Amino acid sequence: MLLSFSCYYYYLVVFLFFFVLVIWLEGVLSLI
Repeated sequence: MLLSFSCYYYYLVVFLFFFVLVIWLEGVLSLI
């Protein structure tokens, strides 16, 4: 239970990281 929860949390953090990275890249490209 605890292991699967930590894995789910890890994937959630990775997903949020890529989501923010894409938003940041779109903002940078729009400024260029």
